[in-house]
Amino acid sequence: MQAQTILVPEDQFADEIGQSKRSIERWRRIGFGPRYVKLGRRVLYRRCDIDQWLESRVRQHTAEQAQGAL
Repeated sequence: MQAQTILVPEDQFADEIGQSKRSIERWRRIGFGPRYVKLGRRVLYRRCDIDQWLESRVRQHTAEQAQGAL
C-alpha cells in the first residue's frame, strides 16, 4: 500500500510558518525553502518536504550554524 502524497498550496504553507506569500516566492527564486511541485501555474509543497525542511531548521542553541541561512 502506497502512502498518499499530501500537497499543500503555497498560501497555506506561508500561513503555517508565519511568512508572507511574497517571501515564499522570493525564497524559491534564491533556492531557499523546501522543494516544491509545479502543476501548471500552481506551486504546491509536498507535506513530507515541508516536514523535512522544518526538521533541518531545528537548533539546540544559538551557536549552531543554520544550513542555508538567509
